[in-house]
Amino acid sequence: MFLAKKGERSSGKTVGRTAGRALTVLGLAAILLLGSPARAQMSGEDKRVVSYLDYPQIQGKVQPLQWAPLPKWMTLDMQLRGRMESQSSDDYISGNEEIYFLTRVWGGLEIRPTPWLTGYIQFIDVHAPGEPAKYASPNMRDTFDLRQAFLQFHKKNLAFIAGRQELRYGSERLVGISDWTNISRTWDGFLGRIGDKNRVDFFASSVVTVHPTSLDKHGAGLTFFGAVGTLTTWVPHTVVQPFVYVKAFPRVESQQKIFGTETEVTPGAEVSSTIAGGFYFDALGALQRGSYSNDSIRAGAGYVKAGYTSQKIYWKPRLLGEYDYASGNPTLIRSALVLSISNTQAITTPSA
Repeated sequence: MFLAKKGERSSGKTVGRTAGRALTVLGLAAILLLGSPARAQMSGEDKRVVSYLDYPQIQGKVQPLQWAPLPKWMTLDMQLRGRMESQSSDDYISGNEEIYFLTRVWGGLEIRPTPWLTGYIQFIDVHAPGEPAKYASPNMRDTFDLRQAFLQFHKKNLAFIAGRQELRYGSERLVGISDWTNISRTWDGFLGRIGDKNRVDFFASSVVTVHPTSLDKHGAGLTFFGAVGTLTTWVPHTVVQPFVYVKAFPRVESQQKIFGTETEVTPGAEVSSTIAGGFYFDALGALQRGSYSNDSIRAGAGYVKAGYTSQKIYWKPRLLGEYDYASGNPTLIRSALVLSISNTQAITTPSA
């Protein structure tokens, strides 16, 4: 179930006592507005460009959280989500069956003190009642922590975002928040953006590590870098995203127990398009070169998805076919063909 926000997407910081009172109101608003759908902040995604169909789709109208004393330059938002799951062999123990409920609460405060500055802060509180702590995976629970906190400076077609934020591009097969999990992914770092409908992003970041009982934080230094172009007007009804990602770690250990550095460079492109009559396709190809201590890296991967969504049948059922390929070890070439039927208003499992 989702609760809503109104206003620009961006992000920010806590603003003294006002922010403290605002966070208190988040809980009250959750009780009063449980029936409203919502959308969380997304610094790395432009929802006018790409919507990943394999994530849970938010339906209905977005409703604002109303509070009379709240100034016009401030916005509250909240999202509530729950899902019941069962595992028949938890922790790979035959007969160890657990039925549990995954809960997730996001609450955020956005401020817009000037036309060129936006600030945002968002908390997360997720739990897995019914699942013993010793069996709960790291992405199931995180007790009241900071999910996003960033400042966005923007003027015309230029933007710069600094702080903890989301990075999500295209179908999110390579870079995304993994929203199906109870705890979605965020990064600490910096992002610069040039352009609007046709744009290029540059970022330097480090992924945030989740600590269920202490503050989430990233490792030492910035280790993940990228440049991503998004072209939406060059070809009608088509989005083209060329990209280059670089991962660099100062110290890793190879299979031969030799310590060294890791450097991976991943160039590629993704193309997605909607065709008249409800047909669509999405294709991605990427190469990877680099080194991992004393081992060299030479790999490639890609996929092609094509589907049809019925616009005339209730629940809009969707038929999807997908082919995946990935190399790696020269003796193990991985490929798969997947066929699924789902609907756009239900929760569907994203491709791995």
